[in-house]
Amino acid sequence: MARRSRKKKQSNSQTTVIIGIAVIALAGYLGFKVIGSSDKVDAKEFPLQSYVNDGNSLRGNKYQVTGEVFSKPFHDPARGQKIYVRVDVGEAKYPAGLPRDIGIFVPSTVQGPNLETKQNYTFVVKVINGGNLEALQYASQ
Repeated sequence: MARRSRKKKQSNSQTTVIIGIAVIALAGYLGFKVIGSSDKVDAKEFPLQSYVNDGNSLRGNKYQVTGEVFSKPFHDPARGQKIYVRVDVGEAKYPAGLPRDIGIFVPSTVQGPNLETKQNYTFVVKVINGGNLEALQYASQ
């Protein structure tokens, strides 16, 4: 009888360990999801044609812009950098005569990968005074 009860106790302790590991893994997964989702900003798709026609009318709104950086004319480590992006319009019909190039100011407080020319990035931008764009966050593609 002693042997049976010993085996039963080992089985219960193994089950407890397995359940404990599963609970810890689930808690870690849920914690990661909550932390990861708090960094996301709700942003609409960038209305390039409206921006080109009258960018100041979009002041105060947040948008998502995807495109290739083609120029970085200004960089001050204390303030930030000005970049120019060729916006990816995808499959959308966009008038051939309108420009697809926009300028974005990236403040030094915005963290992300190094911005390099000829690389694609997705920016979350806010339209500020004068129709200028300021990056709130960005990520490489």
